[in-house]
Amino acid sequence: MKNAFIFDIRSGEATENKFFVNRPSAQSKSKIDGAQNEILGFKKRAAPAWIYPVAWVIFGIGFVFLESFTDEAIDSGFYSAYSLFHYFFYIGIVLSVLGVGLIIIMTVRLRRADSDPVLAEMLKRADGLTLKALEEMGVPETAKKIDVLMPMQRTTKSGIIKPYAAYFKYINCAMWVYEGNGSLYFADSDGVRAIPHGRITSVVKTDKKVACFGWNKEGGIKHGEYSGSAKRAPTGVYKIKGYYSIVFNADDEPREIIFPAYERDILEALHGITLPG
Repeated sequence: MKNAFIFDIRSGEATENKFFVNRPSAQSKSKIDGAQNEILGFKKRAAPAWIYPVAWVIFGIGFVFLESFTDEAIDSGFYSAYSLFHYFFYIGIVLSVLGVGLIIIMTVRLRRADSDPVLAEMLKRADGLTLKALEEMGVPETAKKIDVLMPMQRTTKSGIIKPYAAYFKYINCAMWVYEGNGSLYFADSDGVRAIPHGRITSVVKTDKKVACFGWNKEGGIKHGEYSGSAKRAPTGVYKIKGYYSIVFNADDEPREIIFPAYERDILEALHGITLPG
């Protein structure tokens, strides 16, 4: 089923324009984009994303060499295998250690970057600009901040749209949800989207884990009210434990909006939303 909100990694913006009912001013959007690009650049310098897949490939090749040596050792004995395939043994160890070492180094650098005061100031500035844009678009102060799992796509230079997935399929996006005029409204720095209550057909709960990038809640995932609701992998990807899908009819085409299971309290407070157990 197609999602109502889709993030294009080439343009860096959400797509599906037909759901938008309001947009921030060009000046506000430019300031927000500049602040977000500054944050992205800081994180890329601290922990370049391409190193992770390279590290896993190196580790995988090393594992294959060690596995081949181990299989031979089981069949013919360690000393016999070593005399014939000792290079498998040493190559496997070197590549495995190198791969694991790179993963550990990048994980440490990413966590240091996340706790860096410089990044904290960048995030504070970006949040301030976003809140100002929301005020300009008429988003009420009573709107609740909620996480939305937005799938990714990639638009090629020739205009071809393709689904995109690396270690994860979704971006965990912070949005503001509120109600009015018989609709649910979802707002962020890209604009305000409206989903009429009358078009909502069902809410589905899925208990399996879903991988995503980004964590928007205050504090870490190991403490507080969100403890146990997600786990962070060494690659920086978050594994969310379960999610809800609100299904609605858009021009006779079913669409969905996906929320982490830990947002249950906010979803239950919305009119026209009946959550399964």
